[in-house]
Amino acid sequence: MSIVALAVMCRFVAPEQFGVFSTALLVVTLPRVFATVGFSVAIVQQSELRPEQLSSLFWLNIATGLACGVVSSAAGWGLAWWGEAQLLATLTFALAGTSLAAVLGTTHQALLERRLALPIVQRIRIAAQLAGVVMGVSGALLDWQAWALVAQQYVELVVLALLAWRCEPWRPLWRGNRAGLGGLVRFGSLYSLSNLVFYVGQNTDKLLLYVALGSTVAGQAALGMYSLAFNLMMKPVYLVTTPLTSVMLPALSRAASDHALYTQLVARFMRMCGILLLPAGAGLIVVAPDVAAVLAGQQWGATGGLLRALAPIVLVQGFINICGTLLASTGKSGRLLAGAIVTSLVLIQGLTAGYWLGAEFGETPQGPTTGVAWACSLVTTLVIFLPYLTYCLAQVGIPLRAVFAPLRGAAFATAGMCILVATAQRIGLGDESIPAVARLTLQVVLGAVSYAWLARSDVRWLLAELRQSPNERPFGKG
Repeated sequence: MSIVALAVMCRFVAPEQFGVFSTALLVVTLPRVFATVGFSVAIVQQSELRPEQLSSLFWLNIATGLACGVVSSAAGWGLAWWGEAQLLATLTFALAGTSLAAVLGTTHQALLERRLALPIVQRIRIAAQLAGVVMGVSGALLDWQAWALVAQQYVELVVLALLAWRCEPWRPLWRGNRAGLGGLVRFGSLYSLSNLVFYVGQNTDKLLLYVALGSTVAGQAALGMYSLAFNLMMKPVYLVTTPLTSVMLPALSRAASDHALYTQLVARFMRMCGILLLPAGAGLIVVAPDVAAVLAGQQWGATGGLLRALAPIVLVQGFINICGTLLASTGKSGRLLAGAIVTSLVLIQGLTAGYWLGAEFGETPQGPTTGVAWACSLVTTLVIFLPYLTYCLAQVGIPLRAVFAPLRGAAFATAGMCILVATAQRIGLGDESIPAVARLTLQVVLGAVSYAWLARSDVRWLLAELRQSPNERPFGKG
């Protein structure tokens, strides 16, 4: 749904409008990460919770959401003053209310995940996303430009909160009980701070490009193309890791006392992630220009090259996201924060170097955006991934071979798929005279069929795992 909506909206929202909106959303989401993530994880991770504690966490979450809205509004005005962009300040102020909308349903979603009512959670998310997509596309067709994206954010978050309250019967008390909250708040705060640090590191590229290029329309358009390429690249990662981590956290938290079972579960989750994301990342490298041409259209011309530069991140980002869940499931949020600080500092240095090299050897604004894209990709895949994975697995006592051994089949099948599709491109499938839609469709079908055959044992294993999901009660009967 989100990809189809994005394809439609790219044809009605100008790149410079998208670039300014992406920066405004980044400014708003930055503090919101602290408000929406940590306490939810604490609720899922804890084995026992009293109703009074839940109520206290709920009201603390609401207060944090309100504070985040105020902080993001002030930050947006500051960035707008720096870049002389009034639209950024207006959009940031308009989006500030999404911080409150986002926290209204987080406690109820966490309670649903805690009791593994995951089919209900996924239906809620799909329904909310569908409502947001309808709103965003309608606004784009009415030529609302960036305001269509603002409306999409509000509708999706409000519907998500309403459905979560509908499906989870728990209701907060007007007054909670702070007794015993110390450990929960500490764990949740450290986890939130870790996610905030990760978020800063992973979004420094957009902030850097906005500060350097955001004062001109051409710079805003280049930022819009970069943001679109980054969002497209992250779609498959979120598609896999969002539901996967929803299962992992409650399952691993309950299995933490049984190391053999814990190790087995981690290996299975990692294998599932690899089977899905390795071909997605490698395939995106091969077909990135056609993906950008089909989804975004001609006015987003430079997006294809940026998407190809960023695509290798898909190969490793899913494993990086999962690692945070490992440490959270064992209550090691402090270790997670330490890892977040180190990896973010390394990434920020790499992005700064990439911007400098791009500006030195390329024309502005294309040179800096290309340099940042390649730096983000190379640092994430070659510098951060393996040390961070090793560090996280060591913290929970799991050797690397336990994770990598089950991935060999998917890795070899991915390589074979890429060789086959690249060869087909060279002998005629990449002919520019073929319409981009037909060219992309043929390449995707060829890649999917070849991967399914080469990785048939892994695919059978994955299907068997998915069939083991328990049947849940109908939507809305939570």
